[in-house]
Amino acid sequence: MARPRGLVFGIGINDVSLPIRSVRKEYLGWVHMLNIINGPRSKTNGGATLDDRWIRFSNFIEWLHAQENWSEYELDPGIKVVGNRFYSPDTCVMVHPTVRRHLAHREQRGKKGLPRGVNRRKDLVGGRPVYSVTGRDPLAGKAVCLGTYDTPEDAHLAWQIERIEHLRLCLPFANNLYVVERLRNEMDRIADDANNGRLTDSNHEN
Repeated sequence: MARPRGLVFGIGINDVSLPIRSVRKEYLGWVHMLNIINGPRSKTNGGATLDDRWIRFSNFIEWLHAQENWSEYELDPGIKVVGNRFYSPDTCVMVHPTVRRHLAHREQRGKKGLPRGVNRRKDLVGGRPVYSVTGRDPLAGKAVCLGTYDTPEDAHLAWQIERIEHLRLCLPFANNLYVVERLRNEMDRIADDANNGRLTDSNHEN
């Protein structure tokens, strides 16, 4: 008789008879989700909850295998509904890593309340304060410097323009209408801010 399996992170039930090595990628995705909900990662990803159906590994596998190209994508609960932290078959979608990484990225505000993507530093020649701006290359996943400006507002405008372009570059990686809509909505929101002289915050992001 096979030894009974214990709960995964106190909640997950592995009810699949197949050896884990044969469903390794599916299992790692399921365990990663359980970790966010009730494991060590829940301490830094607090507030996430789980649909009872996904407590069982078999139900998670069934849903996952119904998703196109699932093995190349990552599970995300916050695309259909921005800010959602409820993991379920009805709220989650599979997202290309490039898109998910870019939407999840947060440019930190400066220590003295500078706009997103903007940092203050001294000019190397005259020693006067200037404002540098950074963005994130969606393809390489690396931060890129977009130059220096005399005011934080000018620097933030450069960040807004580059951010829109980076989101546009993510569109070819969008694998479903939810992802396309999310990218386009974010582009429109930032463009509206830029055209009306507003700062863009991160309230609407993942």
